[in-house]
Amino acid sequence: MRQFAQSQNKLALVGTGLLVFFLMMAVFAPLIAPFDPEARVGHPFSAPSGEHILGTNDLGQDIFSELVFGTRISLALGLLAAVIAVCVGSTIGLVAGFKGGRMEDFLMRFTDFILVLPFLPLVIIFAAYLGSGFLNLVVVIGFLTWPTT
Repeated sequence: MRQFAQSQNKLALVGTGLLVFFLMMAVFAPLIAPFDPEARVGHPFSAPSGEHILGTNDLGQDIFSELVFGTRISLALGLLAAVIAVCVGSTIGLVAGFKGGRMEDFLMRFTDFILVLPFLPLVIIFAAYLGSGFLNLVVVIGFLTWPTT
């Protein structure tokens, strides 16, 4: 039992370390990234080199700079989607718990139904229907991940 607790603590430390690493990368992105992520700084599809660590994309933009600045968007999207999922899931769980009876049965079956839907194709369909954009993606992911709460 003690070994299990110690292994969980090690995994928690690794996870916390990775989260701190990516948070620091997001906060200090202008200092870490060698180029502006939207600037054309090289030839398209350049191979990795000393100047461009991961090479360049089809527009000649530095991929490493895009990766570093992309952590900001990824972390914000994940945090906001998690807040939406927790709020929706908690609300549905509270209503099901307090009302009980048929309302609870209905909400539990609805939750089961949402859980069996394939997540990625559903996100793609809703995102295509609602249009592209950061907030649309946050809302779609948030409203599709609430059943796990």
